[in-house]
Amino acid sequence: MAFWKGYFTGDVHGSEQTFRKVLKAGKFYEVNAVIVAGDLVGKGMIPIKKVSCGYECEFGGEHRVLSTECELASMIELIDNSGFYHYVATKDELAELYSCQEKADNLVNKLLNERMANWVEQMEVSTRRDGIVYYASPGNDDPYSIDPILSGSGLVVNPEERLVAVHEKIDLMTCGWTNPTPWNTERELPEDKLFEKLEGLVNLVPDKKKCIYSFHAPPFQTKLDVAPALDKNLRMQSGWGGSPFRNVGSTAVRAIIEKYPPLVSIHGHIHESPGRDKIGNTFCFNAGSEYAQGVLRGIILIFNIDKQAKYVNYLSVTG
Repeated sequence: MAFWKGYFTGDVHGSEQTFRKVLKAGKFYEVNAVIVAGDLVGKGMIPIKKVSCGYECEFGGEHRVLSTECELASMIELIDNSGFYHYVATKDELAELYSCQEKADNLVNKLLNERMANWVEQMEVSTRRDGIVYYASPGNDDPYSIDPILSGSGLVVNPEERLVAVHEKIDLMTCGWTNPTPWNTERELPEDKLFEKLEGLVNLVPDKKKCIYSFHAPPFQTKLDVAPALDKNLRMQSGWGGSPFRNVGSTAVRAIIEKYPPLVSIHGHIHESPGRDKIGNTFCFNAGSEYAQGVLRGIILIFNIDKQAKYVNYLSVTG
């Protein structure tokens, strides 16, 4: 009996520590492919100011004074592992940066593109060394500037919005777009427009029953789309008089799975809802995310490929 195993993860949000674990996961779990789907970039930049006594910065709600180069290196490591980008500069350089939003935006874009390019290079090294195939695609939080970086590799595959064969009996269709969020991110659409987009993509799939749908948004009203309920100031609501959690997934994604059932579907986006659910006869998964703590969460899917590929089992793994 022959099997194909894929490791599915996402929502690493720029965390260097979490990504280093991605590079080890394929070989450790002995899978055929590693799929890193959606929300690859970090959440922002942390400036570190040069001062007479060394350096200082604000991080984690605290003012940090760094007296030595060793303390600076440790601070940079903490920032990078938490999914942010660091920038060391003088008081005057930072004042100039703060005075022009365009300059600040360009710097953040430069930093995130450099990290993404470095990650692609590391995945290429892993492919050559370990024989692991990597599929990496953007999500709703990711700027369009990373798309050519992901697509420019001769080894790493960007499967976004196209049909890709991960095995001769298993296809993959990926879409990083989501339904609207409170943060108005890069790749969002109203539900009706998202349905049109997804339907156009799945219509490219000749046999849905041999296709894995990798849609960043989870289907609405499942175990995979439960998130904290936020007030108008984007603060978590208390449980008094109502639930502090609600379903925030996509009705369009759910409708597509119901209308065009795939082999399985895999999702991300909602970090708080790892697990498995079922829509009709389709098993749906969300790996979840704990990137800020440097924790990698993933789903290993196992398929019998003796004849037509059949879903056999899954493992939810954390490391």
